[in-house]
Amino acid sequence: MEIRKFSKQKDGMYKLQFDEFSVSLHEDLILKYQLLLKKNISIDELDEIRLENNKYEAYNIALKYIKRRLRSEYEVRSYLTEKAISLDNINFTCVLLESQGYLNDKVYALSYLHDKINMSLDGPYKIRKYLSSNKVEDLIIDEVMSSFSKELERGRVEKIISKNIKINKSKSNNILQIKLKQLLINLGYSTDIINSSLSTIKVDDSSIKEKEYEKIKRKLSRKYSGSELEYKIRQKMYQKGFSSYED
Repeated sequence: MEIRKFSKQKDGMYKLQFDEFSVSLHEDLILKYQLLLKKNISIDELDEIRLENNKYEAYNIALKYIKRRLRSEYEVRSYLTEKAISLDNINFTCVLLESQGYLNDKVYALSYLHDKINMSLDGPYKIRKYLSSNKVEDLIIDEVMSSFSKELERGRVEKIISKNIKINKSKSNNILQIKLKQLLINLGYSTDIINSSLSTIKVDDSSIKEKEYEKIKRKLSRKYSGSELEYKIRQKMYQKGFSSYED
């Protein structure tokens, strides 16, 4: 078969035009088989080259996936598996990406950690859990997470506590502490630092208590009166974490 025309495409691909069809091949294969110097190629040789080209197609799919954001090797392998890429071609792709510096679990983990520190409230346990779920090796995780110091963790915990206290409009000190502890645990902070930070906090909830009392009283006075009303108010106040609305 005669090669009628060559044209360079994106992602290191070349388009070869034959009489009745065209084929896109990676530039590495163009050089390997010296196709720029040839005028003719057999069907068998073209089939062999196209089979090898499948590896580079897998590579290009992975490269586009990585360019959206950094990925772990596990993520790349899972993505290519979903695309029905063969294991041999997945292995080829990962080796090539690693050699080019596009696939590096330590770089990936560092990038993820810095993003979470700068753009989220996530704590070290939550970050560690995510990296582990993407099959980053424990040794890499330990090395990377060493930069998330206890001082940094404590500072972030105290900042979250301070912010939530400032915007608190209706919660008693008791309920607020319970809510804050659960929030911080869910964000991935250590219970030791959470407890020690919360132990120094005492919210003056007297004005909140008074407002809640009046709010509950207005609502319940539509249905109750006298001692029954007072009992119902007391019950609601206890549920909201106010030990005594009379203080």
